[in-house]
Amino acid sequence: MAEAFKYMFMDQFYGHLTAIILISMTNYLRSKEEEEHTQINNSIMLSSTLCPGGWASPDVGHFGKDRFL
Repeated sequence: MAEAFKYMFMDQFYGHLTAIILISMTNYLRSKEEEEHTQINNSIMLSSTLCPGGWASPDVGHFGKDRFL
């Protein structure tokens, strides 16, 4: 009987250990993906501030008030 409990304990232990490793890897990869997404958004915002008025500014081009001046 003690032998059976030993195997059951080891089964539970390795099952939980595997779950912890998989969850940790998933969280790491998700945070890495979000970090890359944030860097892409920051580079887009930086490039829009380098252009006069920005690439999506309503004050520039035919979308904004310059059209009627």
